Amino acid sequence: MLELKQIARQIFHQTLAAIDIPTAMQRKLQRDKTQLFFDGIRVDLRDFQRLRLVAIGKAAHAMVEGLAQTLVPYVGFEGVVSAPTAARKPT
Repeated sequence: MLELKQIARQIFHQTLAAIDIPTAMQRKLQRDKTQLFFDGIRVDLRDFQRLRLVAIGKAAHAMVEGLAQTLVPYVGFEGVVSAPTAARKPT
């Protein structure tokens, strides 16, 4: 039975690794100039002096990467990422 658990865990981890989280973020968040759209909501980014981000969890770095690809260079942001691993590249 232990072998089946190991196989299931391996499949789970391989599936997680195959998910392209930055692309999923870009599908969820769309930007048109200073307008940000998500889940039927429109936000005019000009209404904010600063954008601050908090990302937590295993996918935090990948989510920030997807957000950066959506916003930068038109809109900058700063924030904190708490994840169990270091980022592969700085954002």
